[in-house]
Amino acid sequence: MLCNRTDGGPSALAEKIADIYLADELGPVANVVAPAHAWRVAPAVSNMPEGLYRSAEADYLRLADITTAPRLEVLQRSYPLRKVTPLLYSAESEGRKRYILFVPPRRGSTARLVTDPGNYETIYTSVDTWTPSRDEVKGYAGRYRSAEGAVEYRIVVQSGALALDTGSAMTYLRAGDEKTREFVADTGAVVQFRDGFPPRGFRYSMRGLHGLPFERVP
Repeated sequence: MLCNRTDGGPSALAEKIADIYLADELGPVANVVAPAHAWRVAPAVSNMPEGLYRSAEADYLRLADITTAPRLEVLQRSYPLRKVTPLLYSAESEGRKRYILFVPPRRGSTARLVTDPGNYETIYTSVDTWTPSRDEVKGYAGRYRSAEGAVEYRIVVQSGALALDTGSAMTYLRAGDEKTREFVADTGAVVQFRDGFPPRGFRYSMRGLHGLPFERVP
């Protein structure tokens, strides 16, 4: 939640939003109606799994040290989290305060993080990561060209790990969501290999660009 008014009282507003999300746990609140998309949440933040969280737009962030010094890691930067209410935390990002709502898993549901709840919120869902085998790592390596983007990238193996070489920079690729078999670069770019194995290509996504197709160069 963002508040640019000097008299806006962002802490109080944040607590009001938290009250809405926690209405089922804390009981009814006078004159407050929970939004249709509010979730039932468990009170134990310690149930939040550490690791990667993915948005529907294939953006990733990492939740770390939840029981000691919780922080979010985004694009090689670390943001300490400060508790506002039991499930609402804040972080300083680029000179402004951002709010993060924890939605712990309950009754088989998957843990979620909601950034800036109630104000252009983005939902991130906890994902299981995977470890590609040595043969898989070798099979992904090669040259790939995008006719649409008029560029050619190389997937290379560096010290047993995959890296993306764009010609002007090289960045390591780390395994992302196991279900989608994605790899995530330190820059935030996402590489999703497709069409079997060895793959015949991949889709490349980053902020402002989604699913740019690359074909393997024989």
